[in-house]
Amino acid sequence: MEFKRIFDYDKFNIPIRDGLRVYEVKNKNKVYGLVFLREFIRSHVVTFKVIEVLTEKELEELFEEVIGLVKGLNSKVLLHFSLFTSPFADFILRKGGYVIKRSEMILSFFDFAPFPFTIPSYVKFGPFLMGNLKEYIHSCFDAIPDYDRVVFAAYSPDDLERLYTFLYTGREGVFIPEFSLSIYYQGEFAGFIMVNIFSEVYTISEILILKKYQGKGLGKLLLNESLRRMKNREIPFVQLSVSQKNYKAYHMYEKFGFTKKRDYMVFVYNFS
Repeated sequence: MEFKRIFDYDKFNIPIRDGLRVYEVKNKNKVYGLVFLREFIRSHVVTFKVIEVLTEKELEELFEEVIGLVKGLNSKVLLHFSLFTSPFADFILRKGGYVIKRSEMILSFFDFAPFPFTIPSYVKFGPFLMGNLKEYIHSCFDAIPDYDRVVFAAYSPDDLERLYTFLYTGREGVFIPEFSLSIYYQGEFAGFIMVNIFSEVYTISEILILKKYQGKGLGKLLLNESLRRMKNREIPFVQLSVSQKNYKAYHMYEKFGFTKKRDYMVFVYNFS
């Protein structure tokens, strides 16, 4: 099986994205399809556009070729996002990989009304500040569940800072400062929410409360304030993604009126 890198993206109607590599998969004169590899923090995300049914042997060849490519790019993890199981996803599992199940949720502002929360005097909102994240990045890293660190490809505080920098500078989506906020508890930075636009869709990229401030209702206050500002600006809807293991967050979003748009899976193969 031969992998040939393609540079003429227009020929295949492929949007050019930062860190994207496209390979044509061939065997002699037979073309099987395309493989897309996109660098993301310390991982590569692999996507397939296969036009031929692959045999078990061809699947194994494809898998080994992709792993070889990713290793050659100094990546540690291969991620494969999929709505459904697939032969390649099954192959990842058989090779020792695992799956993280997530849900995409959406909130329409047509029927949404912010909760009439009383903001305590010791709780304040402020603009999202990248300096806060740099100063508290270790605390932010500690507050993120292990399964979300994998999806974010953030295996260290430095990785996480890189991800937030991507979101803030537009490397991943368009950052929207009007709806991205920091929250302070008794004058101390306690957490934040980041809102970006991906493919013209408003998306809550991250909402995080530092561990020492969890359980005080700050996440609800922060989300409520950001959503209130979006509704006032007549944003039609907003979406987010959450790991299904994060029951507490999932149920909080439901209480705010978010409904499940679809489930998807993140297949993870770690070869470090």
